[in-house]
Amino acid sequence: MKIEINVDDKTINIYRAIIIFLSIIIFGYFFKLNGFTPYWNDEFYYSFISGGDTKLGSIYDIIRSQHYLYFNWTGRILIHGIVQIFLLVGKDYFNIFNSIFLLLLIYLVCSFVRVRKFNNKEDLRDFIIVTLLLWFLMPVMGQTTFWLAGSINYLWSTVFVLVFLLPYRYLLEDKYIIKNNIASAVIMFFLGLLAGWSQENAAVTAVVFVGTAFIFIIYKYKKVPYWFISGSAGLIIGAVFLLLAPGNGVRKEKMYFDLSLKDQIQGFIQSMNYIMLHEQLFLFILFLVMFIFVLFIKSELKIKSIGLALLLFLSGFTSYLAMIASPEFPTRATFIGAIFIIISLMILSTHLNQKFLVAIMIVAIIPFFLSVTNLYNDMQTVGHENAQREKVVAESIENGNYDVRLPEYSVKGSDRVFIFDITMNPKYTSNEHFAKFYGLDSVVIDTPVLVVELKEPVINQYQLYYDTGKGYNETDTSYAGIYNQTDGKRIYFKLPNKPIYRFRFDPGIHANEKIGILKITIQNKNIIKNYDGAQLQEMLIPQHDIYSVTNKVDYLELITGGSDPQLEFVNDYTDKGTSVTIDFADKLSEEIQIFYDLGKGFNENNSVKIEMNDDNKLVAHLPAKNIHDLRIDLGNKQGVSIGIKTINIEAAKTIEIKDIFGKASSLIQLEKSQVKGDIDYFITKGNDPSFQINDLESILASE
Repeated sequence: MKIEINVDDKTINIYRAIIIFLSIIIFGYFFKLNGFTPYWNDEFYYSFISGGDTKLGSIYDIIRSQHYLYFNWTGRILIHGIVQIFLLVGKDYFNIFNSIFLLLLIYLVCSFVRVRKFNNKEDLRDFIIVTLLLWFLMPVMGQTTFWLAGSINYLWSTVFVLVFLLPYRYLLEDKYIIKNNIASAVIMFFLGLLAGWSQENAAVTAVVFVGTAFIFIIYKYKKVPYWFISGSAGLIIGAVFLLLAPGNGVRKEKMYFDLSLKDQIQGFIQSMNYIMLHEQLFLFILFLVMFIFVLFIKSELKIKSIGLALLLFLSGFTSYLAMIASPEFPTRATFIGAIFIIISLMILSTHLNQKFLVAIMIVAIIPFFLSVTNLYNDMQTVGHENAQREKVVAESIENGNYDVRLPEYSVKGSDRVFIFDITMNPKYTSNEHFAKFYGLDSVVIDTPVLVVELKEPVINQYQLYYDTGKGYNETDTSYAGIYNQTDGKRIYFKLPNKPIYRFRFDPGIHANEKIGILKITIQNKNIIKNYDGAQLQEMLIPQHDIYSVTNKVDYLELITGGSDPQLEFVNDYTDKGTSVTIDFADKLSEEIQIFYDLGKGFNENNSVKIEMNDDNKLVAHLPAKNIHDLRIDLGNKQGVSIGIKTINIEAAKTIEIKDIFGKASSLIQLEKSQVKGDIDYFITKGNDPSFQINDLESILASE
């Protein structure tokens, strides 16, 4: 149905007018977000002639750069050529073009469902639904839609592929949307070349779609048009030049450690699990539910829709599977695959009750507007803080300071807000590219930091917990990782600007891993504390899944004994805390837990656990000095005889058990059985035996 209004003898289609109005709003919104988005690492790097230190100054410089990249880094020279063109002419032009490409994506997804003139109620409804689906289901929008280098690599390459594939899609239904003549054949050849030479996942998706379409059309119609052949030829040529570029192998050798085939497959499976079961779970569930629903409805047209939806889904999903050939699998690589799955959802939705679709659309409007508003506010903040940073850099250079410390962005990175910032490591690639772009000697984030320097880089995910008085928890923690050779062998952990009493370092997530630590450095502005291997052996206390800790000549060697290795050390950078040493008469294999009361009673946050693995000496470091009471839990077994020689508390002389009990201590599910020489023996009387030392401050003071 069309609604038309006559104004001054001119007919205006109201639905087309609304779609144009919405398009202007969308363009304006994304234009603003693109304007707020700063340059990140890639923009700083590509602002120079690749392989040199001279900034881009002409188109010839871009050609030189792409020649260097093709043989030394990547085959994506068409895409990266476009990136450098915008870096040469200015980001304002990119902001305009990128907003247009986002609109093109919406129109192309709509057009893949059916031929449209965008002038009726169904077109308006689908335009809104596609916009909502893209907003909620597009992978890592911040990386693929706003970031200059990322959007050209993923958004633009997807648009190139969709434009190229549109005639193929309708040829499957024996519909010709372009003429079968020489002009069309030439145009399709170059469109195919652009699609194939754009980005690896895009090329794979296009090849699978065209190859499957060729088999179907030959089987059904026995012939293909000229443009089909020329377009396919262009696609294959482009894909070959892209995938076989010498730079691909050079980049892999420079960036990535030598991975066995087994390790690469395991990494791919882990990434696929995370993407499908976490990041894009709703997308796959939605496709599965809609596919099953359409499969069982009664409709003569459903076979055609199911076939096309399956072709689109499988073409897109192949781009996921193709990542098995890559050493890493970032979520942004799934962009074109997710777009193809969204198109398949739209095709299946044509068989749903249209009133139901409108109801879903109305329900989604409120969270959509909330999300749109939140993102605008976040990106506006990023843009404002980036302007402040540039001011700090300019003032520093003016004052002759070329070693700059910058504040961290207050907005945290997310799927929609992409932050590829400088780090605490002045030698990290993003720091070096930033410094080079602005003419600095160095640049870092201005924050307290703990640095673990390894003897050799070990690929792993590392974690540091810091106790600020609330015990260890998932809020007070910092992550760092080594994923490729550019990460180096120093692990940087961000610390809060507040007192820290103790740390727990989790050296990775793999069992039987050998890790050498040269030193640990804690730094806050000009205050620096270094610990070498010998000092670390005294400081680091194995807590869990640590097989051995050995002091080598110039480093400390750790061998992990499980997938959750943990080492603890008290932070003498802030407070030495309290050390408790218990000498047992016999070796124990129990988990001992020590609770310390800081004035609020005993609780899990204020406690430490020590795994006794056939040991007769317990050493625990507590993160405070002003401890009121202590409680030592001696495992969870009943009827066990435990002999205790001495308890030594730091800052006091040795306190013998016989001097403590009866004066300031109490036994819980524990009974004193006998005394042999200087050893007090106890029998556990329940599954939670413990003894408590009360008024510790007074005892230490008196002793």
